[in-house]
Amino acid sequence: MDAFVQLVRNALCCVKDLNLYKDTSLHDPSITSSFLGELPPPIHLTTPLEVLIAITQFYAFVSVSRSGWSLMTQQGWYKLLRLQRLTNNNKKKQPSSSSKKTLEESIANASLEKEIRGTKRSMFVGFCVFCIGIAFFWLFCNSLHITSTDWIGGVQGLIHALTVMEICLFPLLFLMLKDAYENWKRSKQLTTFSEQLRKGQLTKENINVETFGWIHGSWAPFWSNAVSGFITSEDAQKEDKLVEEEVSKIKSTVEKLLPSKDASDEKKMILQNMSDIADRLDDEAHSAKYETYRELMYFFFNGVAFYGYLMGVLVFYFDDEDVQPSHVRSLKFGYSNQDADWHGNFAGDLMWTLEPFVILGGPMVIQYMKPKTKVKIE
Repeated sequence: MDAFVQLVRNALCCVKDLNLYKDTSLHDPSITSSFLGELPPPIHLTTPLEVLIAITQFYAFVSVSRSGWSLMTQQGWYKLLRLQRLTNNNKKKQPSSSSKKTLEESIANASLEKEIRGTKRSMFVGFCVFCIGIAFFWLFCNSLHITSTDWIGGVQGLIHALTVMEICLFPLLFLMLKDAYENWKRSKQLTTFSEQLRKGQLTKENINVETFGWIHGSWAPFWSNAVSGFITSEDAQKEDKLVEEEVSKIKSTVEKLLPSKDASDEKKMILQNMSDIADRLDDEAHSAKYETYRELMYFFFNGVAFYGYLMGVLVFYFDDEDVQPSHVRSLKFGYSNQDADWHGNFAGDLMWTLEPFVILGGPMVIQYMKPKTKVKIE
């Protein structure tokens, strides 16, 4: 739904930028007044096109802010508290020497540590997304011409909101590149590991939290789920038991993966199962490679949008073209302030119109590339 609204919002912005259908009722403020009644100035200048844009911008204000808050809390702070408590409990129960830990305990501990790192990232990303969502309120007001007054800070308030969006978008661009690299690396690792499975080279030494998840296919321990709020002491006791059950499941699965000594028939069955799993991992490797390209496309779309919307902030603070520093003129590619602002804004609107097509179509392509059936460890 969010991607669809983004597509509609920015497509409408492109229509406004290019002044398309200028002779239609889309650009007639009197049509708005005929439907909504007499509006106070300067809202009475709002055209039906701007009303539609404002509706989608308000949706973005609510939806994006809510998503950011969820990342900071349910998938962030609340989840981090649970993970830290589970980790501390494991350290108390398990031997201090890592050499004495069993394989299943090592996998569980590594999974907890991995989730902690992911949760800290979710908190940071959530903060950036939340700030971007709040900034959409000023864009909503700008579509209704409210920023021409001093009700919410005027044009300067709008520029501050755009500046916040730019600052928060910059680290997200870096994370898009990082995700692309991680997916590419994962694709290579999956291909290498699938070859090891086909050759029957699976041993305890090359089973870790990553390879265990690849082999299992659908392993998702309960601590990987989001947490809706603070956990009570009763829930904490239940989760401690769930950790023991999860470790037992890991142990049972690992034992089924490795044949016992002098069990040729059992070894043949496991090798056949490993061959089937290797086929699935090859498909997942292709999917991971596609996800790399998808992340790079996200980076391109948002990178161009970042640079385009930056022009609006730049020309506001360097409004006198006669005394602009040379690096500012270079950033504008020699355009005048007005042309740089228009071209930059249109580039951003266009990129954020194209991005939803990748968001909406990407999962379908990835699903198509995945195997039709999953191999499970019985």
